[in-house]
Parts: sequence; C-alpha cells; structure tokens
Amino acid sequence: MQSKIVDVLMQWLMEVPPHEPLHRFVKLLIRSEHQEQSTFNYYTIFSD
Repeated sequence: MQSKIVDVLMQWLMEVPPHEPLHRFVKLLIRSEHQEQSTFNYYTIFSD
C-alpha cells in the first residue's frame, strides 16, 4: 500500500515544477519513508 503511495508521489514530483512549495516537503516525506518506514499520512498532502 505505502509503496503505491510513494509511486504516486514520485509521479507528482515529476509533473510539478520544482519551485512548487510542497515539492520539497513531498521529497522529505519520501526520504523519510525510505529511511524509517514511517507511517506518515500521505493523504494530508492532497487535502486542502
């Protein structure tokens, strides 16, 4: 499940300009996920 979410985030990173405010934040989440296998709620990224 989580790996699928990471795939979606990676796709998002490729489509969104690097200067987008959330870009760095998403990268940090992905890095944290890979390093710690943490349980971030990734869906908060997409909520308003």
